[in-house]
Amino acid sequence: MKNPLLPLRAKIIAKTKQNDTLNCFRLQLDRPHQRDFQFVPGQFMMVGLPGYGDAAFTTSSDPRDNRKYFDICVRVAGELTAKINDLNVGDYLYVRGAFGNGFPEVKQNLIIIGGGCGFAPLKAVLLENIKRDDIKIQAFVGCKNKNTLLFSDHYADWQKRIHLNVILEEEPYPGLSEEKGFVTDAIRHADLLLDPIVYVCGPEVMYRFVVKELEIKGIKPENIYLSYERRMYCGMGVCQHCAIGSCYVCQDGPVFSVKYLRDNFEKHDVDL
Repeated sequence: MKNPLLPLRAKIIAKTKQNDTLNCFRLQLDRPHQRDFQFVPGQFMMVGLPGYGDAAFTTSSDPRDNRKYFDICVRVAGELTAKINDLNVGDYLYVRGAFGNGFPEVKQNLIIIGGGCGFAPLKAVLLENIKRDDIKIQAFVGCKNKNTLLFSDHYADWQKRIHLNVILEEEPYPGLSEEKGFVTDAIRHADLLLDPIVYVCGPEVMYRFVVKELEIKGIKPENIYLSYERRMYCGMGVCQHCAIGSCYVCQDGPVFSVKYLRDNFEKHDVDL
């Protein structure tokens, strides 16, 4: 039986710089563990280094490739993330997981909304579904400026199959947005897909405003899913650092529907 507290060694097989403070790493577990590795987009891994602890990161690669590798994005936010970003191809990290509940299986038109680094787990959802002919996909990306965008080198390819909206706070993004503003502005001015399921990931402060705009457009709270971030240490509901009300983000989330959140939490726990 696999011990969820026992880290597995993962080799860095590729490193891609996204901006001045964030790199994407392609990792491969030691044999035979990679062959058995599975994750659902929206789940998280505990990733760390000896002497520096570990932290939660979501996967951003296509889950259909999980027998070969998986990707994580690491933004410098402290000692551990700075140390990870200094690593190079051939170096090793240590991982546990995957943990938690991810985004549900897509069975209807899909809208994904990412703010800042929040597009990382949504990329996994997009890659898993982008070649399907039975649904339509619409994506909204909001960031501060061009230097903070993730995966912009993929936009040209994605535009061939989905409706991609990019909006920046400080400047327009030529070809994808003629205005500057927040992702809520892009949602407000867009014609949304009919009967969609919506996946949202980004700074928690944006959720209330995004949900408001979506509900104005007629999308029901049971069809809107949000990914929550809390400081997680164990990933298993033992340390209790990630509690929201009576739930643990690591076990019951990190992905919750808006309806579930409203039905189970007080206003001071989740501001929706």
